[in-house]
Amino acid sequence: MPLAPAFGLSFIPAANFFKEYELPKAVLHLFYDRRVDDADDDLPKFNGYWQSQWAVSSRFVSTILRRG
Repeated sequence: MPLAPAFGLSFIPAANFFKEYELPKAVLHLFYDRRVDDADDDLPKFNGYWQSQWAVSSRFVSTILRRG
């Protein structure tokens, strides 16, 4: 997801990490329509490209603004 020239975000499934326990706690599910398994939790689930992009972009911006 491009945010600015030479700056972007990539999404890598947690299952690709050897030590999943070292990752931060999940707060939402992106691209849920492409899931391999159902997630049995209360986290918000976003389907499709645009919904997922909006969910992560708005969360990213609100986190940056809170820190500043």
